[in-house]
Amino acid sequence: MKKIERYIRWMSLFQISPERMKPLMEVRRDYLDDTLTAVLNEYGTIEEYLIEACGIEEKCLLNLRQMLIE
Repeated sequence: MKKIERYIRWMSLFQISPERMKPLMEVRRDYLDDTLTAVLNEYGTIEEYLIEACGIEEKCLLNLRQMLIE
């Protein structure tokens, strides 16, 4: 995480302090819940989100699902 923090600070020409970086680097359940809710409201399913918004082919999702199940 420190490496990512340094990279982001470097890319911002050190205008972002480590204190301002902390909220960007944290994972909070409420952030994830809000994001999941927004995705499901917009696309109905995670699969549709990956296909429509991310441009992932359905065949790739099927292959991934098979690899994860095995």
